[in-house]
Amino acid sequence: MGNSTAQPLSRDETVDILLDALDPYIASTRHALGLAHTMATVIGGEPLYLLNNAITDYQPRERLVRSASRALRAHPSPGSASAEGQ
Repeated sequence: MGNSTAQPLSRDETVDILLDALDPYIASTRHALGLAHTMATVIGGEPLYLLNNAITDYQPRERLVRSASRALRAHPSPGSASAEGQ
């Protein structure tokens, strides 16, 4: 059995991986919410009311996550800036 050479990811690598996964995650969430909204519309009544409230609660959080994502992509971490200057 060989020796493991696994190394922990740096902060920048971790952030890059998380940011790369964020857009597909949000897209899949929107798709699922769209399907749920369609089903709740067919059923009507309380399920539609509850789902609309959940979507209303979700939207500001999604905007916050998207804004944070853009900010992280736009500004390099302090560690990467000092490494580039060397």
